[in-house]
Amino acid sequence: MKVTFVPKRAIECIDTPLHVISIVDKGEEPVFPVEHHAVTRITYDGVGGLTCNPRDVVLDFIQAYPEADIVVHCHYGESRSVAVAMWLSEKYGYDLDFNFFGCTGKTSMCNTTLYRRLDGYEPGAYAYE
Repeated sequence: MKVTFVPKRAIECIDTPLHVISIVDKGEEPVFPVEHHAVTRITYDGVGGLTCNPRDVVLDFIQAYPEADIVVHCHYGESRSVAVAMWLSEKYGYDLDFNFFGCTGKTSMCNTTLYRRLDGYEPGAYAYE
């Protein structure tokens, strides 16, 4: 199984049905040119404004489609989507596909806050926060 990360502008150009994890800002909806096999959304504005538990959303998705290659997108394809793709690669053995259309291959801007949330960290759970 493969996972890749792309920006919104790339996912909006792809006309092949895919399994998509869409990370969007509040009020943002990507316009897909094709009906994808499956799409799940995580609304996350980067300031902690999550409308769901991202770990639950991603785990439900990979359990529903265990053999599927996954494309993760966010607005720029550099931070939030990288966090999800890297987490799936490191924790669930997905191969990172840097050759997919639109993927920059840059992982240095991985959103570590989102990665930690995927790993089970809950803000405010510790006395020093």
